[in-house]
Amino acid sequence: MKKSSGRTRGKKPTPPVDVDESAMLTLQEVAEYLQCHYRTAYRLAREGIMPSFKVGGGWRFLKSDIDKWIAKGGGRRPERK
Repeated sequence: MKKSSGRTRGKKPTPPVDVDESAMLTLQEVAEYLQCHYRTAYRLAREGIMPSFKVGGGWRFLKSDIDKWIAKGGGRRPERK
């Protein structure tokens, strides 16, 4: 049996992104931060309303992106004219 070198053949490994780990929030943490139910946070993420991404099967949120989203009005619907 061959020993794996841990490298993917033909692809160079990408360097890790320099992100403060404390700035990464889980679905439960972002719900607590927004003071909403986790299902509401899940719906906002799933529908693409709130900035988020998936890692494995779980949602992740960058706190800085959430803060910017809140500053722009969060999940408010635009006023109709």
